[in-house]
Amino acid sequence: MPNKHEITPAASLPRPEFTAVGVHAPYADPLGAQAVQLEDMRQYQLLEGGQMLDSARRGEQIAATKRLPGEFNSTVGRAVAGKMGKVMTSAEVQLANDVHSYRELGQRFMVQGENKSGPIDAGLKAVRIHLRELTSEQSDALDRYMKSTATAFFKNNKDADSLIGNDSWANWLGSASDKQLMNFLQWHNYVLGSQRHSPELHEEVERQRAMYKRDIQEGVEQGWLGKDALKAAERTDDIDVLVGDQFDTILQGRTGYHFRGTPRVVVMQGAGRTHKTRIRDARNNINNTLPHELNHAVLATAANRPRSPLAERWIDEALTEHISAVMFHGEPDIVKPAEREDDQFVYDAERQLLDFLLNHGPQKVDAALATRAYSGDAEEQQEFYDALDRAWGTRVLPKVAAAIEKYETLSNAPAGIRGQTAAVLSVLGDLMDAPPLVFGARYEQPKRGELVGASRRQATS
Repeated sequence: MPNKHEITPAASLPRPEFTAVGVHAPYADPLGAQAVQLEDMRQYQLLEGGQMLDSARRGEQIAATKRLPGEFNSTVGRAVAGKMGKVMTSAEVQLANDVHSYRELGQRFMVQGENKSGPIDAGLKAVRIHLRELTSEQSDALDRYMKSTATAFFKNNKDADSLIGNDSWANWLGSASDKQLMNFLQWHNYVLGSQRHSPELHEEVERQRAMYKRDIQEGVEQGWLGKDALKAAERTDDIDVLVGDQFDTILQGRTGYHFRGTPRVVVMQGAGRTHKTRIRDARNNINNTLPHELNHAVLATAANRPRSPLAERWIDEALTEHISAVMFHGEPDIVKPAEREDDQFVYDAERQLLDFLLNHGPQKVDAALATRAYSGDAEEQQEFYDALDRAWGTRVLPKVAAAIEKYETLSNAPAGIRGQTAAVLSVLGDLMDAPPLVFGARYEQPKRGELVGASRRQATS
């Protein structure tokens, strides 16, 4: 089923179809998307603007240009080849039709009177700056991706240009010629576009949606999801799911993400030498990542409320991943990753902290209170806050959030997910060794007691 942001492939393609911004979600454009679009637009303007006397010959030249062995040529080349009678595959037609925002960009640049090469140079310059600003960890992640995915064409070029054999891909691309860099960006955008248009991946997304709605219904029936969960599940089919490139996902330390407050989620593209292996890898990414991101987009009613204690990133991610694990394997009472079978240890530190607050304080708190609060109404959320505060004898979540923020501010850890993880582990250590460091110097633990907050399963048994 096509994503609502995608163009339905045309039956024939007499010329490139220029469309308005937003045909593909602009929030997840691949690296260099604008530079590639502008290069295709420039070639199209050369063809249509009378700068070549024989446009058919020019089209033939474009179509024959070998960007890399075995890969498709430019959008313009494919279009002109089609005009000249060359049969195009359905994949070529799809990709040729996946050209967005050209008209707006072209009109803006022509009105400003800029040289046709100016915007392209600016686009490549922005890419070079981005590559130079990659951290060592991000550069290593790019090297792993290119090792598994890049064609021999690029590897040979890199080896021929590199002064040292182990030069990173970020260094080489950052200093490569404009032609080489554009070549890479065209290939990179093609690889991503072929996955975004893959019927197999669209089928996998729809399969995951159906399973997700079934899992929510089971969670409500079993008593560990909240009152609003079934109503929330109705939004599942409205969520836009888009494949995002490596620069926007794994290089940022994530395999997917959700734009809070929007019906948009992104999952990481597949890697591999061939289209078939990339699709298989992307299917695995969707299978492993999409339930977590759908939890953010569909189920996290508390996390999406302003100033909610459950909107704090650490507990939002802990509960999101815990619920995903329950959907995969069951056992809603097991929060600690190490106690789960076949756990992926995603947001491991955050779930360890949640487990400690629920199960290792003066009194235990039923995990179902937390998952119902995450997915339920204001009453269920307050029930969880009260149970946690009674168990520890203080206002737990605001003080834990303040302690995490303190460590994030004081530490030299990188911002984002990795910085949060380091801070969470520091707070977890303080709670184990000296809770007053988190809850205040005057904090005294209540006497040990029984489970706080019987689950609905227990209450009805």
